[in-house]
Amino acid sequence: MITTHATANYRDDLYAFLRSDRIEGFRQDPYFDSKGLVTIGVGFNIEGDRNVRRYVLNQLGVFAGQSDQEIENRQLEFEQIILGVTDGDEVDLVTKLNAKLREYLGAQTTTLFTLDTTQSRAIFEQILGDPTTGTATIGQAIIRDGKQKELDAILGNVLGGPSAHNTKEYVVLMSLYYNQQASNPLIGPNTKLMRALQQDNRAEAWYEIRYHSNGGASAGAGIANRRIEESNRFSLYDNAGLGVGEAEAKAVLRMYTTHRDAILDYESRFSTQFAASVTYTIQFQLIGAETTLIGTYAHGRTIDGEVLVGQDAAQERMAA
Repeated sequence: MITTHATANYRDDLYAFLRSDRIEGFRQDPYFDSKGLVTIGVGFNIEGDRNVRRYVLNQLGVFAGQSDQEIENRQLEFEQIILGVTDGDEVDLVTKLNAKLREYLGAQTTTLFTLDTTQSRAIFEQILGDPTTGTATIGQAIIRDGKQKELDAILGNVLGGPSAHNTKEYVVLMSLYYNQQASNPLIGPNTKLMRALQQDNRAEAWYEIRYHSNGGASAGAGIANRRIEESNRFSLYDNAGLGVGEAEAKAVLRMYTTHRDAILDYESRFSTQFAASVTYTIQFQLIGAETTLIGTYAHGRTIDGEVLVGQDAAQERMAA
């Protein structure tokens, strides 16, 4: 298992992380996200995820005193409203959701289809599931596994044992899993990210998070921002800032050598996102590894080019 870094409470850390503007942010009103999905709160996908829609409607009081069957009927009615609105028409979306809400809560209600921060945190906790049971319950017997239980099962199968929750690495993995789409899974038994973790290859896992995960039809600037922040928190190094050992330096630069063209092309395509801070660029990220290998192998020579490391000793070289 890769080296992990402790955090006091991963749920608090994750919620604050997701609420930051470069990740999900917080929106009290329903809106269409970058993928065109109806969303509210801290990235709560109420269009494509029925469980999340149940949790949101429950917080709005729609299910109070209702049977499980009626709860399902009501969430399906809201689903039909959401699916029936033209993509991007947030005015029509909000108008119709508010009208349906008044139908259930009474014409005189002042409640709108909006969430406050307390409701948002409660929904977030249900999405993750109870810390003890791993499940979330709506009504009498509508019980669903939470994201924590699901992620733990995946990691347990891949890594061969339980994963500590209160680590920065787990925060990042949960952030990736939080709104994962079945059509493009990042966390799963056969993904490249999981294989890198299984092989204790931190640098390769970092590459998958930062660069390779933002591909295909869903690639975009917003996801690029998110992946930069997630990979920064995950960290390219076991102990960033404390000095990089030779083996780790070689692993980092071997990853760069393998994916060099893809990395440089990606940073060019999303140049605005990487220009936000000099620390975001691959050149900055590699300084620790390059410093170690230049100090070990340059023997006083000036190295002003790239340091590349191949897959075996015969391929290792420093480009001047």
